Amino acid sequence: MDSSISFFELQLTRGDLTVVLGSGECETVLARELSAPYVRICMRDPEVVDYRVRLGTAELTENGLKYGNWDDFQFRGSSIRLFSWSVSVARWMAENQRTVRELLQRTQSTWLEYHKGGVSPLGEGVARQVLRTSPPDECRVVICVQIPEEDADEFFVLLAKQIPADEN
Repeated sequence: MDSSISFFELQLTRGDLTVVLGSGECETVLARELSAPYVRICMRDPEVVDYRVRLGTAELTENGLKYGNWDDFQFRGSSIRLFSWSVSVARWMAENQRTVRELLQRTQSTWLEYHKGGVSPLGEGVARQVLRTSPPDECRVVICVQIPEEDADEFFVLLAKQIPADEN
């Protein structure tokens, strides 16, 4: 069985920034194709995930909850560990957008690793290897950035508005 990873996706769709939380087998998650610009923050799940976080809309009906347009990834939810890390990573990206842009332009890489309050580029093969095989207790955070240059300004402005600055 493939390793399980959780993800936090920030998607730019029609002038809005939306979040999708989910998890699934590593290669299946990484194969997710989106037409909208996005940032996908990923972390390998521990062997047992006691708590998962789900976001989305649901309607209470006589037959129970009826979920909105959730896919299998969203229905499963993400590990709470990934969720807490992702908020920190998104905040860092909002506060350091110039650094992220320069790094992406300089390396032509769309894969980054968040470590000790900063990011560094990774090759796609290395990123996939980290998500497949790194010990879950290492808490390695890998970021896939798919934002065309023409959408970068809008993405970072919306990100800064939605992710409050760190108060500390």
